[in-house]
Amino acid sequence: MDSFFSRKILWSALLASIFCAFDRQAAAQTQDETLHPQHLIDLPTAHVLPKGSGSMEMRISANDGLLGGIYAGIAERLILGISFGGTNLIGTGKTTWNPRPEVAIKYLMVRENDRAPNVAIGFESQGYGPYDDNLNRYQVKSRGFYAAVSRKLNIAGTLEILGGMNYSVENKDKDSRLSAFLGAQKSINDHLSILAEYDFARNDNLGLLGYGADKGYMNVGVRVVLGGNVGLAFDLRNILDNRIGSAAPTRELKIMYAERLDF
Repeated sequence: MDSFFSRKILWSALLASIFCAFDRQAAAQTQDETLHPQHLIDLPTAHVLPKGSGSMEMRISANDGLLGGIYAGIAERLILGISFGGTNLIGTGKTTWNPRPEVAIKYLMVRENDRAPNVAIGFESQGYGPYDDNLNRYQVKSRGFYAAVSRKLNIAGTLEILGGMNYSVENKDKDSRLSAFLGAQKSINDHLSILAEYDFARNDNLGLLGYGADKGYMNVGVRVVLGGNVGLAFDLRNILDNRIGSAAPTRELKIMYAERLDF
């Protein structure tokens, strides 16, 4: 499995390098000026895309999983997104698709300035991992309705702190509590950042087989900008082993691409 995953990483890196050949933006631009990532790792950021621009995220995960998302800045402070994926897409065996495309919407209420942080509200129906038809939920619940706040600090480059609260609508397991999350992104230079996040997962700690074990979900990763609008991220997810009956952590590769669309 490790060698097979390594081959996927090599092919994905080659694909991203091809994208770089078509990059028209200056390589010296920072990540925030180019990619405008809509997720830290799993957590939604408090950033939106500029009006008239779009972005793509493609995740390659465990169980030969593939999840793609497309996001568009349809107004100055508003984005819309759609995502879809499945597991066991490569290799042998039956492919299992997610039950439907999922949606995202985010509105930037306050733009960061000298006196205030970024403040965004939104909704995401996309969760992570296999979908459970009996409980009508993903292995990691979708964020649902959320509010996110972030602040960028100039500390040996930049350090961005993220925090927020959310209410997931995936509550057929009768755990509908409000949850919270924290995250941070530290730049090493204009092209490399270290990521860390923690989801308290208070709405997913009933000890069901294959689901939350009351430890919360901690993820870490690195993000590399290969060109002005192309990036790669390698993430380790669930490093606290917050899951009963499955191995942790899991490895994930993410490809990101952004473009000015002028629609």
